[in-house]
Amino acid sequence: MEHVQDPDRVIFKLLYILRRHTDRAATAKLAALVPGDFNITFMPYFMSIAEESLTMNWSIKSW
Repeated sequence: MEHVQDPDRVIFKLLYILRRHTDRAATAKLAALVPGDFNITFMPYFMSIAEESLTMNWSIKSW
């Protein structure tokens, strides 16, 4: 008999896996496009900023 998982848990697991693979693919593709002195480890921070979100530059300027 097969082990049946909760469908909600499976959906979140699939979304998590999809995001990880998307991040890896985007990082690999963008590494070829950016200048050599750009630190590619900062890329996930830039990728997770939405259009309506505040950036860290705004919060630093307000100090």
